[in-house]
Amino acid sequence: MANYVHITEAQFDAFMRENLFLHINPDRAGEKVYAFMWNDGAYALKVYSSIVPGGGGRKKGADAIRVVLMVRTPNEDGEGTHMRPTWKATRVHRVANWRENLQQRIDEGLKRGCEDVENWECPQCGSPFVLRDGRNGKFYSCSAWPITGCNCTANYEGS
Repeated sequence: MANYVHITEAQFDAFMRENLFLHINPDRAGEKVYAFMWNDGAYALKVYSSIVPGGGGRKKGADAIRVVLMVRTPNEDGEGTHMRPTWKATRVHRVANWRENLQQRIDEGLKRGCEDVENWECPQCGSPFVLRDGRNGKFYSCSAWPITGCNCTANYEGS
């Protein structure tokens, strides 16, 4: 079994910022939760960090990092909407390669959230496409654009 490593709050925050995630108010007490939303808020990828705000991480054994894809759906009463989980990745443990493992889970969640895109993968770099709003309307573009500058786009044919 791989050896446990301590992940500091600063290390985790830096990794999440690199992936364009924002820290949100925790859904659970005692851990930092991050979110990346797209498609006008219809999808959100949440990362439950197991990072205790101001104090590093939980102790070994309660240290798993979780990635959950959320989709906005109508409330049962027809009034308003709510976010519901549609997919959960396998847990990421605090081991030396936690960054690579977490990146794989994030990529898979983005892929699953973009399944309605005919060619969800960027043909230039392989990153998932995301739906964006532009001055001429909606279009799909590479999710890595803010980081890498990949400018691959595709037309949006929806309404």
